[in-house]
Amino acid sequence: MGDEAQMVAIALARRLANDGDFRGGWLGALSLGFLRVRFLGLISVRRGVVAKLAEPRQRGRRAAAPPLKELGDDPVSKKPIVLKEGRFGPYVTDGETNASLKAADSVESITPERAAELLQARREAGPAKKRRAAKKRS
Repeated sequence: MGDEAQMVAIALARRLANDGDFRGGWLGALSLGFLRVRFLGLISVRRGVVAKLAEPRQRGRRAAAPPLKELGDDPVSKKPIVLKEGRFGPYVTDGETNASLKAADSVESITPERAAELLQARREAGPAKKRRAAKKRS
């Protein structure tokens, strides 16, 4: 086997040892110095991408992003208020209560007073109401 084919074979063996599968793909053919892998289509894997196959899959949550801005202490909880970027947009938190920024607020213009107002409004609103389970059809 050539060097490239040997590298691919080692990478695929590592992949199989790590995950037990090839992310749903299967080996197509080894020809002309590159490997064809079927995974949502036919992909030609060359030297640069072979290393990607050997990496283990990422599982679980990603690491928390650092705060965008620190806004001082909350007057109610006495904890530091920080501005963070979340899945649904920017929000302020004191570690207990989270409050999304409104459309009129921007990351650059948010003040500690406005952040405290948003957190207080969120505390007063209470927890979100639970949705009723859908009725099963038989």
